[in-house]
Amino acid sequence: MNTFAELLNSLVKNNPNSVSFIAKKAQISRPSLYDLLNGKTLPRLITLNNLLTALSLSENSEKQLKEIYQSERLKHSRKHQEDYFKEKKRLLTEISSQLLLKGYEIARPSEADSADLILRVKNHRIPVLICPTLYDHCTNLGKILKIMFSFSVKQGYIFTDKINSQDRSFQPLFQNYGIKILSKNSILKELR
Repeated sequence: MNTFAELLNSLVKNNPNSVSFIAKKAQISRPSLYDLLNGKTLPRLITLNNLLTALSLSENSEKQLKEIYQSERLKHSRKHQEDYFKEKKRLLTEISSQLLLKGYEIARPSEADSADLILRVKNHRIPVLICPTLYDHCTNLGKILKIMFSFSVKQGYIFTDKINSQDRSFQPLFQNYGIKILSKNSILKELR
């Protein structure tokens, strides 16, 4: 079962309406809804919007479900993956150039499951993840913590194109572990 299905299951169970009512209001069949609840399929965007309407979720729950949906789409759709990695490569090049022009020393690790960049500030090596869009905050937190542990450091960065409200809500959690989420425009301000 994927994380989207787990959250959807929880939301449907906590909803006062029956599964049949929710399926009918979302304009899908009961078997189709059960396929979504069991993680067999992911909904199309129009079906997701119909489900959101049928479940009458709070703004926070709706944002969370949409974010997890995007994350699952990215994991399962080749087109989304290609677009994401193309954007990541562009952002990596842009940030690397920006840092090098300001005289920072950077390295790109050769290991597949490592940081995207290693930033050297004074005598410290700081791992950096490049994420054009942060879809899955918890996965990224785990990944950067694992890298920080392997480097024996207490600081890390996640660089992204733009910081949205969802990213801001996760910043205190990341900062508890010495990790900062920075937009490409705020990187140099932070590193002064």
